Amino acid sequence: MRKPKFMLFQVFNFIMVIQLAESVVPQEEVEVLEQIMTLMGATNWRFNGNTCQLDMIAQVPKLHPEAEARIQCDIDCNNGNSSECHVITIIHKYYSLGGVLPPQLIELPYLRTIDFAYNYLGGTIPPELGSSQLQSMNLEANNFSGTVPSDLGRLINLQALILSSNRLTGMLPSSLAELSNLKDLISDNDLSGTIPNFIEKWRQLNKLELIGTGLSGPIPSSISILNLTDLRICELSGPTQSFPPLDNAVGLQTLVLRNCNISGEIPAYIWQRRDLQLLDVSFNKLIGGISRDIIGRSLRYVFLTGNMLSGDIPDSLLIEGATMIYFHAQRMPSVLDMDVPYMLTVGEMI
Repeated sequence: MRKPKFMLFQVFNFIMVIQLAESVVPQEEVEVLEQIMTLMGATNWRFNGNTCQLDMIAQVPKLHPEAEARIQCDIDCNNGNSSECHVITIIHKYYSLGGVLPPQLIELPYLRTIDFAYNYLGGTIPPELGSSQLQSMNLEANNFSGTVPSDLGRLINLQALILSSNRLTGMLPSSLAELSNLKDLISDNDLSGTIPNFIEKWRQLNKLELIGTGLSGPIPSSISILNLTDLRICELSGPTQSFPPLDNAVGLQTLVLRNCNISGEIPAYIWQRRDLQLLDVSFNKLIGGISRDIIGRSLRYVFLTGNMLSGDIPDSLLIEGATMIYFHAQRMPSVLDMDVPYMLTVGEMI
């Protein structure tokens, strides 16, 4: 009785091997990928539809330790549960690609993630991408110009949009309000207009980074609706504003509001954020002192440079090895005279 069972097991394994061997990417997707790679300038790679991998056909120097060139197919393909595989991820970053971003990307119907960061891709962002099913788009540190296409507002499943370090101009289109699943937005270009009120629509947003974008203030009061863990806004022009309402952001870990023309006092609740690790409110017009009701013990860095703060730093912050406080030209004489190794009185940022 054991022998038939063993033979049955062998037959089953043979069938599985055949199934895995037949798991291939459709020829039309292979041809589209060849077009995409050519238009991007990635001519030293060839896509293998039988293995769903990029094969290097010419030696390419790895110019950066984070350089990566990879294509990923769906889970069913990798598990051998499907006789047909589909491309869901394309990553090609830190390889100095000098082409363009191909609109042919929309011809990959299962594509969910593209990461082409740190190349020299130029031209405009194709509006056709708004017809895709993308969930993550990283175009950081390229040479894209023009405006952010309003068509991107149709990417209702988009969770990450990273456009920093390009040459994009114009205003953020109001259609981006439809990106209700957005979790990460990072941008530092030469945009115009104010920070839009529609950011309140991004209820899933965890990280908002607007550094040197060209946008002006004030920071919309609607930001109070968001439960952010990472907020970084720097170099805002526009009128003087009070500290933005962040009462709802109870999980804040990083808060950077540098050179945003903020006046008034730092709200007491900021010092009560248990998970806050970095606070940078340097180069504003803040007055008053630091709250003595400090709850958070995760706080590692505090940047207060370039304000008009006064008074003492509470003992609860001055715990050796816990917090490094960076300030300069503050009216805190009792602090300036102290000699404590865990507190640096410097004016430069890190």
